[in-house]
Amino acid sequence: MNEVQCDALVELSRGAEAMIAVIQNHKLKEVKQCSKKIIFTLIAVLIIMNIGVWAEEKKPVFNVITIDGVITSPTAKYVDNSIKDAQQAEAEGLIILLDTPGGMDTAMRDIAKSILNAPLPVIVFVSPPGARAASAGVIITEAAHIAAMAPGTNIGAAHPVSIGIGGSTGEKDKNMSEKVENDAAAYARSIAKARGRSERVGGKSCAQK
Repeated sequence: MNEVQCDALVELSRGAEAMIAVIQNHKLKEVKQCSKKIIFTLIAVLIIMNIGVWAEEKKPVFNVITIDGVITSPTAKYVDNSIKDAQQAEAEGLIILLDTPGGMDTAMRDIAKSILNAPLPVIVFVSPPGARAASAGVIITEAAHIAAMAPGTNIGAAHPVSIGIGGSTGEKDKNMSEKVENDAAAYARSIAKARGRSERVGGKSCAQK
């Protein structure tokens, strides 16, 4: 029982005592005895009713989803829909159980955008033990309102990797790779700043070692 509820009961008791005093002052013995019983019965009923209301107080409810595998466009859609479902269900927030080796840059950014603009808290929990949040998983974890990791998990290596045919290593490709890396690092820093986390660590996670 909280302080407000206790104060309410005290006020009820005081009111009952005042009513009894009025009855006693008028020396209405029969009415007094009857009124005492009625008053205390009413108090008992009110207490029982309040206990029922307190017992029915809303408990925090969180929706939970699992991302286990490569980050793709359907994954991004799944996260966005899950956030909307949690809001419609009036949940306190959404918990994402994450285990990913990474995935598509566009899908990662869509997920980060959904989390950053979510109308309710999104918690990313790298789980279970042995899981990882690598590559795109780093950015997704950084975007969360709360980020947590189970024991025996790891996070890191968000450096962008180009997927293509040929594998040319010319100067043009090198310059393009640097631009992509700088863009990814800037994106990671901006998300870290938005969440009050280390911008240096965020940017460093996208740097090639």
